This record gives sequence, C-alpha cells and structure tokens, in this order.
Amino acid sequence: MASLSLVSIMILTQVILSQAAEFKCGNRHFNSLVPNTWTCCAGKLYAQKQGLFLACCNNKCFNPNEQHCCGNQIYPRYNINTACCNGKSYQRGTHSCCGKNVINLKTHDCCRNKAYDRKTHICCNGVISQKASSNARCCGQQSYNPEQNTCCAEKIVERVGGEHARCCAMKSYDSKTYSCCMGQVIPSAKGKDKCCNGVMIDSKVDICCGGEVQSKLYGAQTACCRVGGKQLSDLPEGVNEKDIVAMLGGGHVTYDKSQSKCCFGALKFNVFGQDAACCGQNIYNTKTHMCCLNKVHRRLPGVPERCCNDKPFDRSRHLCCKGVLHDIGKNERSYKFCCNSVIYDRRKAHCDEKKTVSVYQCQDPIYLYGIRGNKIPLIY
Repeated sequence: MASLSLVSIMILTQVILSQAAEFKCGNRHFNSLVPNTWTCCAGKLYAQKQGLFLACCNNKCFNPNEQHCCGNQIYPRYNINTACCNGKSYQRGTHSCCGKNVINLKTHDCCRNKAYDRKTHICCNGVISQKASSNARCCGQQSYNPEQNTCCAEKIVERVGGEHARCCAMKSYDSKTYSCCMGQVIPSAKGKDKCCNGVMIDSKVDICCGGEVQSKLYGAQTACCRVGGKQLSDLPEGVNEKDIVAMLGGGHVTYDKSQSKCCFGALKFNVFGQDAACCGQNIYNTKTHMCCLNKVHRRLPGVPERCCNDKPFDRSRHLCCKGVLHDIGKNERSYKFCCNSVIYDRRKAHCDEKKTVSVYQCQDPIYLYGIRGNKIPLIY
C-alpha cells in the first residue's frame, strides 16, 4: 500500500478538524473531537478529568457527584436524598419541602404547602386545626377528641357506648344494646340482625322482600324478585341499569335462586345451572350463546366474538367503531384502528385531536428501529 503524501495528510487533517464541534467560552474558540472533555464556567475553560464531570453554578465550577447547586450556592451532596427547596439544601426522608420552606419531619408536617407542629395541630381536609387532644382525629375540617366525641355525617356529636359506639344518621348509639334501622335508633332484640322497613328481623329465618318481612321458604337459597310490572321494552332507551328494576314496577315474590333466575322483573326457570345468565328479561346459556343489547345470539365455535350494538361480530375479521362494523383483511388487525366511527390504517394515516383521519403526506417510507437494530416500516 502506497504511503500517504504530506499533502494528503494535511488534507485529511483539515477534514477531521472541520468535523469537530466548535465551542465558544468567553472570548476563546476551541474545537473538540471528543465530547464532554471541557467545561466552560464564568468564561474560563476547565478540562474534564477521567471519571470526573464538572458543572457550573453561579460562575463557580463544582463536582456534581459530590456537590449540588441550589439557589446559586454549592452545597455538599451527601447521598441520593439530597435535594433543593427554594434555594435551600435538605435531605429527603428526614426533612421535606413545604411550600418554600424546609421542615423537620420529626416535629412538623405539611398541610397544603403550610407547615404546622404535629404536637399541637392537625391537618383536617386541608385546614390546620388545633388538636382537641393528644390523639385527636378529624371530622370534616374540625378536630375532636375520640374519647369524648365521635364523627357522624361529618358532625361532631357526643360519643355514646364507648368502644361500641356507632353512628345512625347524625346520632351516636351503643351498638351493644341498640340497632340502627332506617335512621332510627331502636332497642336490639336477640337474633335480630337486619333492618326491614323500620323493623329488625332475623336474617337466618326471614328475608326483607319489597319492604315486607317474609319467611325464607327455601332456606339460604331464598331470594327476592320484583315481578308483574312493565316489560323491559316499554322503558325508554339509555336508562341506567341500576334504575331499571325500580322503573319496572310490580310486586315482589320470594323464589329459590338455585332453581330460578330473576331477570329484570321476569322470573325464569333455570335449566342451564351455573352457566345461566340474564339477557334483558330472558335467560340463556353463556357457553352456547351471547347477549348483545338484550338480544340473545348463538355463538360460533372457535370464533372470538364481541358485540357491536345488538349484533355479534368476529374480532379477527371485523372491527366495531362506535357501532359501525367494518371488514378488515387477513393479518391486518394490528394495523387497523378506529377514529370515531371510521376505520384507518395507522401505517398510512393517523387520528388527530379532532378525531378525524389525516393521511400522511409522505412519499418516502418512515421506519422504526427494532431491538436488534432492524428496520420496521411504519408508513408505506
């Protein structure tokens, strides 16, 4: 191989120097072929030593591994918990930044950026209140002594019953001798553990059905169903599921829930066992059928189905976009997405903030890079 001439070496040197990064520090210009070899601070150049990186703080050079800059002052960095609070250095864990002040967590705490003494005060829903006792608790935004008072419906009331004290609406009562039933405190009776329309009942032998006490004819399998009212189809669209039963009206009956199922006011005999479920006012087998908007449809074996409004669809072949069903090609599922009711290919377009499809104005392919550095085409 022929040796390089002096002219070639000079040209090569100029090319290398032209590719070096140019910096300015004060009135000095310098080139650096290796990054992070110099630090400019207060117009002076400092050479970076091996394994040591220098930084600048208020025109002073410091080592960020051992120090930190806080409020234009250099402080020691003791460990990873060293932090800055409004120009003051502190240690997280033992101290905290509250508003603009550093507080000692052994004696103080923070309440909505305001510091307070934990021995004498307490933070109640963002309000600092003086402690009513050493073991004070909060009731709303007030402090109270739990040995003398209790908090019922965010109101401080006199504590009744000591450790057995409970709340009934805004009253305190002794749960050992009294019970709370529909907001009223009534004397407890042996075995009476449930409230039914103002009357205490024994839930082992009775059930509260429609506000009336009825015997558990079927033991633990006894349940209550509202029947004889309106049909589900008579109700307006968009009714909350929690309000459906109340809007159906009708009376109440007890039934054996191991033999029947109560489906929105319709009592249906259960022939499907544990696989039974309600679809509107009908009963169906969840293994062989599916329910879409109160309509029962037969499942297709081996097909991953979901509902699109009141119709089932194959997720591997279709996409449901706000109730509109779209066909998708084979192996295209990972590229097709919904934008409102429209389907789009994310390799060629995107869904903007206004939920409209915008086609990429790009002729050349855009690539992502995989873990192994291989190119993955994103846009075609």
